Amino acid sequence: MVYLATRPQGIRLQLDAVRDDPTLRVTVRIRGTAAEPQVTLASSPTLPNDEVLSQVLFGRSASQLSPVEAAQLASALSSLTGGGGLDVIGNLRTFAGLDRLAFGGGDEAGVTVSGGKYLTDDVYLELTGGGREGGAAQVEWRIRRNLAIISRITGQGDNRLAVRWRRDY
Repeated sequence: MVYLATRPQGIRLQLDAVRDDPTLRVTVRIRGTAAEPQVTLASSPTLPNDEVLSQVLFGRSASQLSPVEAAQLASALSSLTGGGGLDVIGNLRTFAGLDRLAFGGGDEAGVTVSGGKYLTDDVYLELTGGGREGGAAQVEWRIRRNLAIISRITGQGDNRLAVRWRRDY
């Protein structure tokens, strides 16, 4: 439930998000104000926060993560606990002047690096490199708040044009 007020300090948050899978139930609780939200994790069976996030983000144990995935997990934990820790991904993103930086893949697919930047308020460009599928470029043009056109070009000729319509309830 979200209560609205005129200032972020007056907006009170009380939100629970639950993720169930056959072996783990995770509840993310957001409490406090919009200016200072407090996020906590709970799981059944009970696991440490790093293990819970690893299962939610990557679908496997923290001990099975690649070094890149471990850095992403550390960054997520730092954000979850209010910062103050070493945010490798965030620091790289800021240094490169990007709005988004993500590392993905691994195993058979190979490691991918994606970086994106808003060229204008309604045009976003993202480039992806690495992995077995090679490079890709994607442009998203947000025509309206709920309507966007997405164009994706890959090095293997798998080019796509999509229209995304979104409705918030």
